[in-house]
Amino acid sequence: MSGRPISKVLLALFSATVAVAAAEAGLRMVWTPPSLRSTSGFGPHEYYRVAPLPCVEGLRATSEYEHTFRHTCQRLRGSRVFAAHRPPGVRARVLILGDSFAYGLGAGDDETFAARLERGLPDVEVANTGCNGYGTRDELAVLDLFGAAFAPDVTILTFFWNDLENNLERSEPAFALAEDGSVVRTDKRVAADFDPLAEWPAAAAERRASGGFYLGLLFKEGLKGVRYRLLGISPRFIRTPEQKAAAWRVTDDLLALLARRSAEIGSRLLVISIPSQSRVDPDAVIKNIEPLHYVVEEHLAQTCERLGIDYLDMRPPLVRAFGDGAELYYYADRHLTAEGHRVVAAALVPRLRMLLDETTGG
Repeated sequence: MSGRPISKVLLALFSATVAVAAAEAGLRMVWTPPSLRSTSGFGPHEYYRVAPLPCVEGLRATSEYEHTFRHTCQRLRGSRVFAAHRPPGVRARVLILGDSFAYGLGAGDDETFAARLERGLPDVEVANTGCNGYGTRDELAVLDLFGAAFAPDVTILTFFWNDLENNLERSEPAFALAEDGSVVRTDKRVAADFDPLAEWPAAAAERRASGGFYLGLLFKEGLKGVRYRLLGISPRFIRTPEQKAAAWRVTDDLLALLARRSAEIGSRLLVISIPSQSRVDPDAVIKNIEPLHYVVEEHLAQTCERLGIDYLDMRPPLVRAFGDGAELYYYADRHLTAEGHRVVAAALVPRLRMLLDETTGG
């Protein structure tokens, strides 16, 4: 008699194993996880910590979108290669600094706000140095080297709320003021022969060879939006008002250094803020992303005013577009859609044209 319950348990386990194996096999026949279709696009950089891989063309896929991307051998998104001297017909240059929002994660090469700016201002060269994971420290490192070589008339710094966390959590790249008041890098010395405009050898584009069980990846990637609604995300690095205040102190100092370094290379600095989806769509709520994290525009505006930095808040035009029914963000991915990039570019072009006219004399 004692063997019967054990047999039933073993039979149940066997049946469950067969069912899971059949589900796994069936899923592999009809679906490939987005992560296994996506091309790696970023790698380490000697001076910027991380940067787009050079000369790579690939695919970025998630459960919400799919787009191709292209990087130049100067490790910038797009196809334009920049020389030290401006070509004929170019009256001005614009440098875009930022993280994945500036890079344009979730949008095709010609759909990013950087690409739209260049189309809207055909006599202006726009260099998009955005990169996934950047914070203000990284952007200052890019401005310090690439900016000095590129010599932009206007530099656009794209600010997103998680920059506060990055700035507080990290200590490098590090900068300070020298005795003569100039901005200097303090964590490492840049080689005298380093050319920020040089073209790098092509990198090998890679995809993940495997990703474990597809059933697990279905919940992790394919049902990411559902998972976020039910479970939220991991707790953020900033969890208290005191930590946020400390992050602002660090960030305010970095913005002051950015403004000074921009002036040193003869560029006018414009800071734009990309609001959290939750500040545009009240129903876009994800657990563990709270107002403590994403309410940043008010303080950022005050800091820019105090430092004499031009500032443009993208929340009003995005809120208006959302009210008109536009789909501006991906829910789970949280990045801007192509339409979101269009709205940002439309709001930015007139301000940028005004600054360029003031800077270059029209």
